[in-house]
Order: sequence, then C-alpha cells, then structure tokens
Amino acid sequence: MVYIFYGYASLQDDAITKVASQLRDGLRADGIDARLVGLRSLPRRLGGPLEKARSTVKEFLFLLQALGLILLGWPSLRAVVALEYPPGMPMVGRLAHLVSRGRIMDVTWVMDLYALMPGGPSVTTGLRSFKSSLSRWALGASSRRVVLGSCMSRLLAEASGLDSRVIPLWHRELNVPVPSGKPDHLNLLYSGNAREIHPLRALGQIVDGPVSRGRVHLRVTGSGKAIAELEELARTMTASAIHVSSFVPEASLIDLYGASDVQVVSLAEGATGTCVPSKTYAAMSAGRPILYLGSPDGQAALDVLEAGCGIVVPTDSGRRIEAALEGFLEDPALVRRMGDAGRHFARERRSTTSLMPMWRDALGLTR
Repeated sequence: MVYIFYGYASLQDDAITKVASQLRDGLRADGIDARLVGLRSLPRRLGGPLEKARSTVKEFLFLLQALGLILLGWPSLRAVVALEYPPGMPMVGRLAHLVSRGRIMDVTWVMDLYALMPGGPSVTTGLRSFKSSLSRWALGASSRRVVLGSCMSRLLAEASGLDSRVIPLWHRELNVPVPSGKPDHLNLLYSGNAREIHPLRALGQIVDGPVSRGRVHLRVTGSGKAIAELEELARTMTASAIHVSSFVPEASLIDLYGASDVQVVSLAEGATGTCVPSKTYAAMSAGRPILYLGSPDGQAALDVLEAGCGIVVPTDSGRRIEAALEGFLEDPALVRRMGDAGRHFARERRSTTSLMPMWRDALGLTR
C-alpha cells in the first residue's frame, strides 16, 4: 500500500491533483495498491478571520485523519508521499517511517518552493508565520524529497542544505488536431494561474504593437495578478488582439488548444527554480510549440530547448519577444515541426510510463 496525501485532491481541475492522480494510476498499473487521500470537503470562501480559522481546523482534522490511516494500516503500508498542503503533512509520513523502524519510506513531493525561499511572499501574521515554519521543518524532517527539476534541487540545497531527487513532471497525451488557422495569423494561448511570478505584460504590449498588425491574437484563460494586468491592458486597445476570460473546464481547454498555434509559458527570472510550470508539458502533449518567457536555466526551459519544441526569451525583452513572434508568423512549417517535436519528447521522456521507474526507486519499491 502507498498513500499519497494532498489536501486539495478532491478538486479534479487542480493541476497538482491531476499529477498526483496519474502517479497513483501509474503505481496501480505496476501492481502496487496506491491511494490518493485529500480533504472530503474544502472550507467555503467566508473571508476574513472566520475563513482562516475554519481552514486551519480543516487542515488539523485532515492531519489527524492521515495519522489514523497510518496507525491503522502501517503493517501493510510500504510508502507515504506527502504534498505541500496542508502544512506539516510530511510529518505524518515521517511518523510512519519511525513506527516501522525505517521500513516505510516517507517522501515529500515538492511542487513549489516560492513560499519557502528568501524573497518569497512576506509573512505578515502569526498564523502564516507558524505555517511557514512548520513547512520548513517538515521538509527537513522527511527521509526523501522529490523535486521537479535540477534547478529546484540546486535552489533547495543552496537555501537550506537539503538534498533531493529530481523526477520531472509529466502530462497525459492530449489528442489535439493540427491547427487549421490562417497561415498568416498566429493564435497564442495562455491558460492557468498567473501569479506575480508569471509576467505577461511585455508580451501583451507586443501583441498590441506594430509587429502584430492584427495578425497575432492572444487568448488568456485563468486568474491571477499577471492576468488582471493583461486584462487592464486589453481595455486600452482599439482592436481585440487580447481576449481574457476565467478558467474553463478541461473539455473546453482541449478545444482551446485545438484553436491555438502556440502556447505561452511564463516564469519570472527571479523565480527560476522555485517551480516548474506544468503547462509546458500540457503544450508538448497537445503538439503545440511553446513561447517560453523566462530564464533558459529553468527545468521547463531546458526541456523546451532539448526537445526543440519552442523558443525561450526573457520575460521583459520586447525586442526578442517580437522576433520570436515574427519567426512563428514567417514559418508555419516550423510551428508544425516544433509541435511534433514536443509531442514526441513528451511521449518518450515525460510520460508516467517513462518516469514510473524513478518513482518506484524513490519509494523503495521493487517490481
């Protein structure tokens, strides 16, 4: 038995839930009984101190639930994987490791280091400070840590002295047809959350600039500070070069992929190594080339360059963003070749099948 604990596991559209579910399914395909466990119901958005208090109670009860599962099932338990929510969850896996005298492997799966790194979100309340400290302590107490890229592994080692194993992200293959748009037009898509570490403004200004001349359109679905800024920019435009909307269901997202030519991924250079944008691998699986805005040293950018499935440019370099868009516009065959290269890379190197041996090794499991 392997338990995978993640508080938001009941949210089927959550990106981490999807990856955790695929890990569960991959282990099951190898004959390993694996279960993904999360909060049965999430706190309502009540706002203010009441919401924070209710969320904290829910988190504490979930930790107790996980602890109960460990204590009742530890004789048949082989490994525990703890994700980042709620804070302190890795301590449950560590307890299983201690109770079994090291037989049960406990692994913390790190998806995002931003909040734990110097210069991350400021901690302004006692509760947030406590949760941040708890997360740091629990991360250090884990027997093993799995991160998404070599850049994350280096950053974690530099910031805290902790070692980690690198197991890249994956994405299920998406059956998206080749775009049938006009050859002299370019449809860009950005979909997902866009915090302050996912800047899009420079791209928006270029899309609305003279190089576009109405030939480049940017569709944005999701939420976050960067998207709000882009929406504000769109209001000042005379033409509809940028269209912003909220999150869409996954079935509709497949349709958006089908209507797009190039997928946009963005990660601020200063946040390199804190996370690996999962939308990179969704774009590869959909057979769409990638315009990656960020440092070439990040894991996702390294994968884009290795696969030959996109172009990597700085987030704030209007000149290089403009050149990348012109390149896509002038060579539709290049767009198709990059899309095919990304799909091949995802299938061969970034699928659950290709990466499951690394997970079995990290969990101490043998076939």
